[in-house]
Amino acid sequence: MRRITLLIFAVLVFGVATTFSQNDIRDKRVSIHIKEAPFSVVAGTLIQDFDVPIGLEMSPSTPIDDLVFEPNLSYTLPDGDHMKWPIPKEEWYKPKKYSFSLDLDNTPLSDAMNAIIKQMPEYRWESDGKVINILPISDRDDRIVKLLATKIEKFESEVDPRIVTVRLKFTEIPELQSLSTEDGIRISDRVEGGSTNGLRQLSGKLTFGTRAVKELLNSILFVKRGGWIVRMDRWPENEAIGSREIYLDF
Repeated sequence: MRRITLLIFAVLVFGVATTFSQNDIRDKRVSIHIKEAPFSVVAGTLIQDFDVPIGLEMSPSTPIDDLVFEPNLSYTLPDGDHMKWPIPKEEWYKPKKYSFSLDLDNTPLSDAMNAIIKQMPEYRWESDGKVINILPISDRDDRIVKLLATKIEKFESEVDPRIVTVRLKFTEIPELQSLSTEDGIRISDRVEGGSTNGLRQLSGKLTFGTRAVKELLNSILFVKRGGWIVRMDRWPENEAIGSREIYLDF
């Protein structure tokens, strides 16, 4: 009887381990065939075509437009308005620093990420098996480092929220408000661009317990899909008065 019990235990344990392994996003197969494309096309292909969630911390020395991407899945409004995807080649942004050429067919995501990072050597990638994070290797802004490491006791959204309201709720987190008061680290509440994708409605209520901001962003990302981006702003009106804000979008 004891032998049978141990056998059942072993099957259950290894069965669960196998399930987790199969669900690891790094094992997902992707195909990308592009030449001299901007990062928006690379990230867009992973997000829109293969449902790969991506969180990006942008280095302060990176040209902003080089790594900007649409952080939400394509969503069509009732009147039919929607984001154009794929982006027509004639509308591709011409990168100042980073462009990507990839010829990958049914490749594990981990190998695809290695190929992508090889073309942006100041960055590295990591994953918890659920989302992909792209981070600067060394050129990081101390204010962003502190923000991402800040512990949040609890985060709750309203019921069935739109993504844009979740983002605004995020900027109102008490710990982030305190960070702004004590350390002068201000998080912008402005929303850039004219994408309709942030109007997509999520089901239920987002509730998360204690975790660092980076982990909270990843938790939200795992639910809403798409991506998140954090960077220092470079808006002319702020530069003129020597003021800086952290811009965080998801």
